[in-house]
Amino acid sequence: MIYRDCAEYAVGHTASASWSPKTAPNQVSLTWMPEAVVQGMDASGDALLRDRIAATSLGRLHGLELALAEDAALFEALDALAQGYENWIDARDTEVPGLPSALQHQARDNLARCREAAGRIRDGIAFLRKDRMGLTAFRLANRAMYIQAAWAAKRPQAAADTDPNAFKFEWRPFQLAFALMCLPSAADRGHDDRGIFDLIWFPTGGGKTEAYLLLSAFVLFHRRFTHGARGAGVNIIMRYTLRTLTVQQFQRAAALILACETLRLTGSEDLGAKRFSIGLWVGGDSTPNRFADAAEALHDYDAKSTPRQLTKCPVCASELEWSSDKPRRRIECRCPSESCRSARPEGAVPVMTVDDDLYAEPPSLLIGTVDKFAQIVRKAESGALFGTNGAVEPPDLIIQDELHLIGGPLGSLTGLYEAAIDRLCSTPKGPPKIVGSTATIRRADEQVRAVFNRSAFQFPPPALDWSNSCFAKVRDDDGRLYVGLTTAGRSEKFALQAASASLLQAEIDPAAHGNPHFDAYATLVAYFNSLKVLGGALVLMEDDVRITIDALASRRGEKARELGNPEELTSRKASSEIPLILDRLNLKHSDPEAVDVLLASNMLSVGVDIPRLGLMLVNGQPKYMAEYIQATSRVGRREPGLVVTLFNNNKIRDRAHFETFASRHAALYRSVEPSSVTPFAPRARDKALHAPLVALVRHLINPTAAAAAVADRAQVMQLVEEIIDRVQDVDSGEVAQARTELTRFVDAWIEAVGDGRIKSYWDDRRLQTSLLMSAEEAAARRATGKADAAAVPTPNSVRNVEPGVDFLMKERV
Repeated sequence: MIYRDCAEYAVGHTASASWSPKTAPNQVSLTWMPEAVVQGMDASGDALLRDRIAATSLGRLHGLELALAEDAALFEALDALAQGYENWIDARDTEVPGLPSALQHQARDNLARCREAAGRIRDGIAFLRKDRMGLTAFRLANRAMYIQAAWAAKRPQAAADTDPNAFKFEWRPFQLAFALMCLPSAADRGHDDRGIFDLIWFPTGGGKTEAYLLLSAFVLFHRRFTHGARGAGVNIIMRYTLRTLTVQQFQRAAALILACETLRLTGSEDLGAKRFSIGLWVGGDSTPNRFADAAEALHDYDAKSTPRQLTKCPVCASELEWSSDKPRRRIECRCPSESCRSARPEGAVPVMTVDDDLYAEPPSLLIGTVDKFAQIVRKAESGALFGTNGAVEPPDLIIQDELHLIGGPLGSLTGLYEAAIDRLCSTPKGPPKIVGSTATIRRADEQVRAVFNRSAFQFPPPALDWSNSCFAKVRDDDGRLYVGLTTAGRSEKFALQAASASLLQAEIDPAAHGNPHFDAYATLVAYFNSLKVLGGALVLMEDDVRITIDALASRRGEKARELGNPEELTSRKASSEIPLILDRLNLKHSDPEAVDVLLASNMLSVGVDIPRLGLMLVNGQPKYMAEYIQATSRVGRREPGLVVTLFNNNKIRDRAHFETFASRHAALYRSVEPSSVTPFAPRARDKALHAPLVALVRHLINPTAAAAAVADRAQVMQLVEEIIDRVQDVDSGEVAQARTELTRFVDAWIEAVGDGRIKSYWDDRRLQTSLLMSAEEAAARRATGKADAAAVPTPNSVRNVEPGVDFLMKERV
């Protein structure tokens, strides 16, 4: 319904169809170079909302003012936010009778969802009115967000100022509204909304991260007020799917944690003796998992795996000093600046990146990849992250960023492990609060139910038209220009090098000289759907593109552009190299270290935020429309963007996208494919149905003794029934088979214990006495013809990983 005005009037055949005007056209034509402008979204919201906020005594939603204002002024501003949204909904209500009758029922359903959101925003404001600890935590959260924003803008003096005019930090209405909507359930484990997965749906670059960081800061402070010493430990779990994004968001969130810690040390509120801290929980390819390996890596600046995941102080941008404390077996991070020492003893930065440190001192905010959470089955020490020793409360808030990536096989296995994670984060009072974010998703209800066993609530909810949700409205600007090219009549390689050379040589155009806006188009981002094609393009850029640039320059009477070596942003790069590449991308083209050509895979499509980039060449239509939207949204943040998509005419899917270029780009989000997630389907059960059960037994009954853990069968079967309850909620048709398989596994476990075979939960070196073994090791054994071990194969990761094979390469003369 919301895309009713984005009709398709024609489809091309080999060529692309276009029409004019865009609505109610009177002319249809064919073109070999279709164009479409996709305008950005204005996060300041609809005029009804903006005007209502502007009419308050504060006149804006400034973070520091919300932290320091008198109660009357604060609630006036918050009430205006809710009232503005309600007024906007009322205005849309009057438009429903004018819609086609077939659409009116859906329109009323949409507006009912909007009213539900408005009601929950009101509930959040009412919670702050009656709960003084909640209000204080909300004020402190705003202050912490203001401080970290001032640090990020390199205004450390403004961070300590109490004058709102010293530094501008205004909330976008949707950010504050989302936080208000979630406050009651984030503060109360028994709240009904803990059964709701609150999902921020907002276009890429709109500020989703800041919205859930505000909620995170609130949880950190509120938990200290309500639980005291038991409020230590892991408060919040933040998960991502890609290591690049995980490390980037870790660096952003570290500033917030330092701001919270600064308020703990210098503020008037009693926030306890335990420091606020942040930890990074990722694989060994990014950071060493053990102290000894980390201490050794600190002496090797070229190490691919390093604990130095934060290189500059978030406060003063000084180079951080990392060291190892051998007596305490800890890796420490300090800032040498005196200004930082005044706020934190000895300049200590509460950052941890090594697993051993995380288990010894569980951080307030734990950031990790979804893959890493498979380790809860393998590592007894990981129970410390969930407060299983009873000394602290389990995590209260789980944040799943980029929800659209939790789909397919990855989503199915994640859903299985989530059964254990959800239970470990629960108390008799209730489960953890779960929120998420995405810019590209379809049928979120089904995906959220399958993975998290929650009902989904999308915010802002859609209303009558995709172009206006009250909190986001299409901007009347140049937006991002998409241009389609086809390889019809030429090879893919020829078309790729010709398009690349033309775009790169455009720098020499006299019209670009002295133009301050030109820097946005000086770096060409070439996006590829496979590493194989990208590898071939690397040679193409170094040879053929340079030759074509020379030919173009000669024909036009211009000087040929001199190119540096192409840079690459893919999974083939070491984790230590990626931050350096991103730093180079931020350099202006006049800098000798600037990047001329970046060859990128889907690593670019999530979380990479380089505002200066404005030019992209997409080589072939990506498999999923969500990936296409995410990838192309990386350009055109600061200046209008240009995206040239090269469609391979020999591929049916590419040709179909080229032939319908105009209609697809008129409503990009309409074409987003839904994700299929089936955690309790037979194939997923075969792989890992036993894994969440073993994790629960290990962390709730006995962490180290696999034999003693099943001494009380009834106790184990109670955990089986908890998993079965989840299967009933998610996929009731699989209940009987899942119960049979889990019961069979428990009985086999007990039988093996009776035979004296089981000595440990997981030991790949002693497979005959281990309950579990690595699925990768089992696959490798089968591939080499070895007999199957008695241990049960269990995934070491939630991704499909093929067995590795060692080989010896001999060079011949």
